[in-house]
Amino acid sequence: MIKERAPSGSIAIGGLAAGLAIGAVALFWNLTKSSLYIDEAFSLHIASYPLPAMMQLIVHNDAHPPLFYVLSHYLIMLVHVPAERYRLFTAPCGLITIIATWAIARRLFGDVGAAVAALLTAIAPGLLDADRVYRMYAPLAMLTAL
Repeated sequence: MIKERAPSGSIAIGGLAAGLAIGAVALFWNLTKSSLYIDEAFSLHIASYPLPAMMQLIVHNDAHPPLFYVLSHYLIMLVHVPAERYRLFTAPCGLITIIATWAIARRLFGDVGAAVAALLTAIAPGLLDADRVYRMYAPLAMLTAL
């Protein structure tokens, strides 16, 4: 009996779906259960100041660009949640990174390469560590991939 080939793109779509499912579990499982890391507390503390004072603090106490702090400043003003829950705003960047990596790999390496890239991105320890904290690293990885 002759086997039918899988429809074009089904391997890539399946790999993307699996990567997103694994990535979502890895990113969001107990995301808000642990207390803040010192870097997260620093980001939220700096972002809680009025803009002029915040800029002075960034200039004198930090080497990172101020955009994340400015966005965090307005987020803190709009959304009042416990500090650990601010992670919920940067964690989805990890899922977008998986999608963008998948798209790049599909164009460069085809369907199988895209599936592998999505799965590897979903379980990459460095990306998971960065995506599970409220810092500028998850949005940076996402924007770089996009």
